[in-house]
Amino acid sequence: MRLGAVAVLLAALLLSACRDGGETRYRHDFADGHGGWGTSRTLLTAADLPASYRTCWVSWLSLYACNIDAPVQNGRMQLTSPWWLDPNHAPPGAGYLSLITWVYLDGPAGSSTFGKPTLDLTGTTLEVALRAPDLELAGGRLMFFFNTSMPGGKYANYAYSRTPIDAKLRPGDRDLTLVEIKLSSDADAWTCLGTSDVKSDLYACVDVTQAMRAIDNAFGFMILPVSDSPLPEDQPSGHIEIQSVELVRR
Repeated sequence: MRLGAVAVLLAALLLSACRDGGETRYRHDFADGHGGWGTSRTLLTAADLPASYRTCWVSWLSLYACNIDAPVQNGRMQLTSPWWLDPNHAPPGAGYLSLITWVYLDGPAGSSTFGKPTLDLTGTTLEVALRAPDLELAGGRLMFFFNTSMPGGKYANYAYSRTPIDAKLRPGDRDLTLVEIKLSSDADAWTCLGTSDVKSDLYACVDVTQAMRAIDNAFGFMILPVSDSPLPEDQPSGHIEIQSVELVRR
C-alpha cells in the first residue's frame, strides 16, 4: 500500500473513532466527489478562465472571478488562494470577507444536499476534518457561516465568530485535524454580516435563534474580516484541504 493511501486510511479510522453516534443532519466525505460544494477562482484574465465554471464576472482590478465546482484530489477538497474578495457586507456591515467554499441546500441529484431543502442547526456540532499548514489569515479568522432567506425576500448571513476554526488548528501542522465546534444559539456567538450600503435591498439581520431552525440557502466557510484591497499581498493566502464536513446533534 502506498504511503498516501495509508495516510488516508489512518485519517478515516481516526475520524470514525472520534464519532460517538448522534443525529447526523448533514455529512459529506470528499472521497465521494465535490458533492455540490463550490469555490472561486479570482483575479483571472480572459485567457485564464477555467474550462468549466458555474458563473464568471468582472470583479476586482477589472479582472474576472469564476465560481467553480470545488476541486477534489486524493479524497480531499482542495481550496487554493486567491479567493473571492466579497464586498457585499462591507461597512456598515460586518466587513469585507474572503469567501472560501460553500454548498447550496436542495442541490441537484447527486449532490450532498439533494432532497434537503432546509437544515436545522439548533443544538448542532460542526465537525470538519482539514489541514491548512500554510494558511495566512491576514488579520481575519476562518469561520463557519450560513445564509438563509427572511420574510420579505431578503437574506440573513451569520458567521460563527465565538469559535473560529483556525483557533482549533496548530500553526504549521501538516497533519489532518478533526475540528469540533458546538454551534451555540446565543446571539453573541454569531456575527450577522449585515449589508453594505449598495446591497441593503438584499441583505439584513434577523434573530439568529429563528434563523438557525431552518436555513434554506447555503452554508460553508469564510475568512472575516479582510482588507478592502484586492491585491494578493493584502489578502489571506495559502491552501486548505478538507476531507469531510459533518453537522451532527449529539
